[in-house]
Amino acid sequence: MDFEAETIHVRHQLTRATRKQAARVVPLKTDAAERHIDIAPALASELAKHSLGSRHSTLEDFVFATETGKPLYYRNVSARGLDKAADRAGLVAEGVQRLSFHDLRHTRSRI
Repeated sequence: MDFEAETIHVRHQLTRATRKQAARVVPLKTDAAERHIDIAPALASELAKHSLGSRHSTLEDFVFATETGKPLYYRNVSARGLDKAADRAGLVAEGVQRLSFHDLRHTRSRI
């Protein structure tokens, strides 16, 4: 994450944690998966404030991390954040599957 350039650099991916193995950063599946995503200045500012307010705020740390600096588990993030935000935004309809984090890959609009 480059807060000053207002860009997210996708260079690695995070595996899902299992009972036997913690989540870990691994190479992307393909070279084409590497990308740079421009974000709105206000979002970059908020993310920078959030990151700097954490005990884990080095370039190697996750912007959103547990108290011990480990990555957040995706199901917890969905239940505690994404689902509630989707409900407040009116994005939930009867009989329709809930929004997933993977769905967010397809929602980026031009700045």
